[in-house]
Amino acid sequence: MRGGVATVVAMVLVAVGTTTLPAASSPKTEVVVATRAVEKVLESTFINYKFHSHAMVRSDHILWSRVRPSDPLAPLVAFDAVDHRFWALANFELVVPASDKAEVSFQDGGSYGIFVRTLHGRWVMRGYAGIPLCPSVVPTPVANVWHMVKYASC
Repeated sequence: MRGGVATVVAMVLVAVGTTTLPAASSPKTEVVVATRAVEKVLESTFINYKFHSHAMVRSDHILWSRVRPSDPLAPLVAFDAVDHRFWALANFELVVPASDKAEVSFQDGGSYGIFVRTLHGRWVMRGYAGIPLCPSVVPTPVANVWHMVKYASC
C-alpha cells in the first residue's frame, strides 16, 4: 500500500509542477515548488475572494509580495501527506492608488491568503493568515516544513 500512496503523491506533485518527489518508502509532508500556472490560480483565487467579500473593487490591482523577508516573490506551497492536501500561503501587495475598501482590507494581515487544494480539486482560499504569521493557520506538518515561528502573540 505504501507504494500506491507514493505513486499517487508523485503523480499529483508532477501535476502541480514540481520536480521534487517524496521518497517511496514513507510519504511525508514536503515543500512543493509552485509553477507559474499555480501562482496565477492562487492570485486569481485571492482576487475573487476579495471581490466576493466586497473588500476590493474591479479597478483594484495586486502584485506578488514576499511571505517573509527572506522568501522569493512566490507563494509557500506544501503537500501534506497526512491529510493528502496541498496548502499554500501567499502574500500580495496592493497597487496604489486603490479603493478605500481595498486599502482597509489589506491591513492587519489581509494581504496574506491561506489556500488549500485536495488531490483532484481546485485551489480554495480558506481565509487570511493575519499578523504575525502563526503556525496554527495550517496543519502542524506544513508549519514545520515552512519553518514557521510561534510568536508570543500566536
